[in-house]
Order: sequence, then structure tokens, then C-alpha cells
Amino acid sequence: MKYVFDWEAFGGCLGMLVVLALIPIGAFVVYFIFNAILFILPAIVAGAIILAIPVGLFYAFKEMVFKKVE
Repeated sequence: MKYVFDWEAFGGCLGMLVVLALIPIGAFVVYFIFNAILFILPAIVAGAIILAIPVGLFYAFKEMVFKKVE
């Protein structure tokens, strides 16, 4: 049994990362439009998402990108 790299799934993973990257950018927009008080909650959410990205990549995308071939 070996693993084969799937480029289509890899492209889909990159697209999901771009969408996730827009979330902390939106938090910074909230900061500049409103005040620092309104920024605290989106910053916490964005920080949690940023910390979760590597873990999510390893567990969720591993099965998508590398397909088992018997």
C-alpha cells in the first residue's frame, strides 16, 4: 500500500486556506472601523482559528491530499 499525492485536492485545500485567511483580515477591519473594545472578540476568534489551522491541515487534509493506492 502506498500514498499518491492528489493535486486537485491540494488545490481545494489551498482555496480553503485563503478563505480562512480572510477571517483575521476581517477582524483587523473591525478594529480600524470601530474601537479596540469591539476588536477583542473577533481577535480571540481569529487567534483560535489561526492556532487550529495547522492541526486541521494535518488531520483533515491528510486523507484528502494523500490517497491510498493498494
